[in-house]
Amino acid sequence: MPKQPEQILEEQLVAQLQKLGYGFVQLKDEKDLLANLKQQLEKHNNISFSAKEFERVLNILSKGSVFEKAKTLRERQHIVKDNGDNLYFEFIQTEHWCQNEFQVTHQVSMEGTYKNRYDVTLLINGLPLVQIELKRRGLELKEAFNQVKTYIILQAYNLITIIIVLTATFGYINFRFIKLPATIGIMLISLVASLFVIAIGHSYPEIFRTTTSFISSVDFDKALMNVMLSFLLFAGAIHIDIHELREQRTSVITFSTIGVLISTIIVAALLYVVTGWLSIQIDFIYCLLFGALISPTDPIAVLGILKEAKIPASLEMKISGESLFNDGVAVVIFLTILEIINVGIQNVSAGQIAWLFIKEAGGGILFGWLLGYIGFLALRSVDRYILEVGITLAIVMGWLFACRLFTYKWSPCNGCSRYNYRQQKQGTWHE
Repeated sequence: MPKQPEQILEEQLVAQLQKLGYGFVQLKDEKDLLANLKQQLEKHNNISFSAKEFERVLNILSKGSVFEKAKTLRERQHIVKDNGDNLYFEFIQTEHWCQNEFQVTHQVSMEGTYKNRYDVTLLINGLPLVQIELKRRGLELKEAFNQVKTYIILQAYNLITIIIVLTATFGYINFRFIKLPATIGIMLISLVASLFVIAIGHSYPEIFRTTTSFISSVDFDKALMNVMLSFLLFAGAIHIDIHELREQRTSVITFSTIGVLISTIIVAALLYVVTGWLSIQIDFIYCLLFGALISPTDPIAVLGILKEAKIPASLEMKISGESLFNDGVAVVIFLTILEIINVGIQNVSAGQIAWLFIKEAGGGILFGWLLGYIGFLALRSVDRYILEVGITLAIVMGWLFACRLFTYKWSPCNGCSRYNYRQQKQGTWHE
């Protein structure tokens, strides 16, 4: 097949879309996109936005995950006008599609955490919903997919880079000036930085919108449940003495269940009051979701603090054991609240919640003991630290994939602690 220049292919696609009813609009960058969005939304809703009112509209668009944003586009929205009145509007007319305005543009440059230029962009009522990457005829179709994958990889790399830089910066500030325990100091500085972004957002809305858009690009559900949680629990479980834990099981179970429930409610109530004081409207159900997310303690941070505190061994085991097991309870609470948000409380039964607990907690324990025993056998048969580190990482990362295949979101790896402890006692664990 003869090769065709991408520019000609691009022009032909734009011309074909215009024949189908798409209006061509020349947009060069984000500034032009926003101006066109404001104009099209005003035209579609037969209203007019002031500059501040349009900023409130953009704030609505920047909130939530991909699925929540899709829901936002389908539902009717409202903002508070400058004069205090309520203003209702919609982004897309879903029942009568012909009432929407369809547009096409090309070569739009977007510069944020990285710079991209999109070949062809399709817009509905000014919203850029589809971006098309073109490749000239005669080339493999997979090259276009590879280029899109490159964009995603660059975004992930930039995200990791920013997180590491911020963590190192906050850690240095805490070490030199604040001198709190590392995890507490970094969290405190992060909260102050977040409040600072919210405060300056009133004067410089572009900074607030860019920050929230960047944060919204992260799928925290997958990042937390499928990546961070297993590493945190594994690192915490490997330092737990299973025999001492068994002696304190009643206190640990009480603290990790009833304690997490109480903490979730208290955190949700405080968040609801504070956000109301800051004029940020958040439904209480979302505050409960945040409470369930923030209530479980980081076992690594807890163990580090307890070692410095020099408290009695029994109390240390109660606290560290609770910090290890409360994640499982918090996961069930979090997923239950999330399910209520998605389908409504009237569609969630006690049986579904019970099954969720059995699947997450029981399945986690089963997989944890299984991979712990396999890891014990593998580590016992080798005496090379590089291979031992590789096996340990393979247990956490590889078996996480196996857990997902069996619909389990995570594996607490609690079984590893017992066998790793046995290795330490037998002198077969090599650091």
